[in-house]
Amino acid sequence: MSKLQKTLLSKKLNNVLIASIIITMSILDLSLVLLPTKPIKALLYAPAESSGTTAPKTPTEFKAIPGDSQITLSWKAPTQNEDDSTLENLAGYEIYRSMDNINFSNLSGNSIAGGIFRKNILITETIYIDRDVINGIIYYYKLAAFNTRGYYSESSILSSGVVPTPQIIPTNTSITINEGAQETTSQGVILTLSATNAAQMLVGNTSDFIGVSWEPYATSKSWILTSGDGLKTVYVSFKSSTGGVSETISDTITLRAPEEETEIPEKPTEEPPKETASTQELGVTIKKVIEEEKKLVTKVDKNLSKRVSGNILLQVESHGEAWYVYPNDEKKYYLGRPEDAFEVMKKLGLGATHEFISSHTIFPSRVLGKILLDVEQHGEAYYIYPKDKRAYYLDRPADAFRIMKELGLGITNSDIRKIDVGEIR
Repeated sequence: MSKLQKTLLSKKLNNVLIASIIITMSILDLSLVLLPTKPIKALLYAPAESSGTTAPKTPTEFKAIPGDSQITLSWKAPTQNEDDSTLENLAGYEIYRSMDNINFSNLSGNSIAGGIFRKNILITETIYIDRDVINGIIYYYKLAAFNTRGYYSESSILSSGVVPTPQIIPTNTSITINEGAQETTSQGVILTLSATNAAQMLVGNTSDFIGVSWEPYATSKSWILTSGDGLKTVYVSFKSSTGGVSETISDTITLRAPEEETEIPEKPTEEPPKETASTQELGVTIKKVIEEEKKLVTKVDKNLSKRVSGNILLQVESHGEAWYVYPNDEKKYYLGRPEDAFEVMKKLGLGATHEFISSHTIFPSRVLGKILLDVEQHGEAYYIYPKDKRAYYLDRPADAFRIMKELGLGITNSDIRKIDVGEIR
């Protein structure tokens, strides 16, 4: 056999041997791929079959959230290769960490070592929690994506270092309903809340807080109890600015329906009872007040009307007559007796969902000065006071009238005559 023949035979046997090794390794471990000893351009290692393949594009939206003795990393997976072709063989990711932003170590384990690509040690999710960190130390991270052939992307780099921070748990938490009252006849109550280091709070009628969401921390909040008589519980949990959440606490109050007045039946008469003189006089008096006020309004001051819109006005130079300036038309409506005031508020009310009313402590400007009616419950009425932007529950007519008087603004006769008169028909 010639020297040339021996050389060709030797090469053929070597090729058979290499092919045999690749096939055997594929059977034993599908996650291992034998790699050549020389790297291909821009790669530390390359797969045996490199023809027509490219590396994935760099992962995007690489973020880090510090926590207590941990840092949570997240990113968006690439969907294309570097040549803009569709990425169909993404295998996973390697994450690298450094404390000086120069020397990085591989957190996930080196998937390419000794010429072997180990897919099984790659991170396959788009989130990773690094728990091997110390609070107060700055850490830097890089991220690379790999395909199944061992090609990898350029690294994603965080723009700045991340410092894990201990979570602060709110303390000294408390909640009271209606200033600690044992009972109430109204579904609408006021919660008094307190917590140290609280930035948000979660309030609900059940301990699992279904249907509610975190809201800014406040020391007072209007709340609607669940319907029906019986013991009611309101739950609250507080969260700090670092994400620490307190234990859930609660308070209870008994809801009882107001006692109805028992009417003593009168003896039957042949004719229906006539309207009493007092009722007639009251009706005439209210109508007379409105008619007289219309005559006294000679010129409307639109600037004044707009400035006091949504407020209750009390005539301090007369007998304290109360007027409500309706925001929609900026006219004043006479409130008269408690029953009249309650009726005016109901008719000028704006329908709102139960969730909108119960989820706000401070209400948006678009509803300031208006009356909100809970259309998903029993039509409960709430006055949104323009000054503090809070809701005040208008329970029975007498209670509603009292609240209106307490929140009213004093106004002179000369000024109130510059506001047009409205009338409920």
